[in-house]
Amino acid sequence: MILITGVTGHVGSVAAGDLLKQGASVRVLVRSADKGAAWLARGAEVIVGELGDVATLTGALRGVDGAFLLLPPPSGEAAASRESIRAYQRELGGKIAAAVAESRVPYVVLLSSIGAQHPDGTGPIAGLHDLEQSLLKVGVKHTFVRACSFMENHGGAVGAVSGMGVFPTFFPPDYPAYQVATADIGHVVAGALHHPPAASAVINLVGPREYSAIDVKDAFARAVGKPVNLAPIPLEQAAASMRQWGLPPGLADIFAEMYQGAATGRVAYEPGATLTRGKVGIDEVVAPLLQGGAAH
Repeated sequence: MILITGVTGHVGSVAAGDLLKQGASVRVLVRSADKGAAWLARGAEVIVGELGDVATLTGALRGVDGAFLLLPPPSGEAAASRESIRAYQRELGGKIAAAVAESRVPYVVLLSSIGAQHPDGTGPIAGLHDLEQSLLKVGVKHTFVRACSFMENHGGAVGAVSGMGVFPTFFPPDYPAYQVATADIGHVVAGALHHPPAASAVINLVGPREYSAIDVKDAFARAVGKPVNLAPIPLEQAAASMRQWGLPPGLADIFAEMYQGAATGRVAYEPGATLTRGKVGIDEVVAPLLQGGAAH
């Protein structure tokens, strides 16, 4: 039996789907019965409850051979400030680690991130560093999937592309950035759960190649069938720009720190790290985004 959390998201849904197709027994943790109905129909066991409820998560983890865990982004008041975001991450991460310890689950796969080896200077990724460290202290066998930036995050630019024919970017136009499709992450997660390694491991996951802002705007242009221009935004204006786009101040500030960390090389893989490459290219992600797909 394998537990999948976050099954209503892009990564968890792909991982659970792969495992079911491979004949694995799957248990999913969802917030409400209606969110689990489709998975129940596909043969999964459904547990209703909150990821942050230690008793519920502990019960969901008991009796499974492995589990997929993640740290969902904050919302509402938790996203209001940098301090509230970090408090949310520490609290939820602590609860997840406590449930892992209490349940004695033998193996977990954590959706982590590029740059998670650093304790600070990485924006929201610092919360994943904390959770990695907590799981290390528990001593559970693990695979940390340190994924790079999700290609689906470009969904936030769909309005600008469709309405104004521009693609905003905080990176230099020709900077080759690591980006990966969430489908590739889900496949890797499923593989790590279905065929666990002999010992704890880290998977540094990237896309089939690096993509610059020029590459992404060209992919959008191909998808819409008309020219798209770049709209570079200086990094020092990143937080203000994201607030104008509707992000809560806390998220805007912490994401701006992440972009700054990427520009300075702090949000990067460890020197000499072996990279695992996915198969999904940017065009395969951009087209569905324009057809109404949501960013994640």
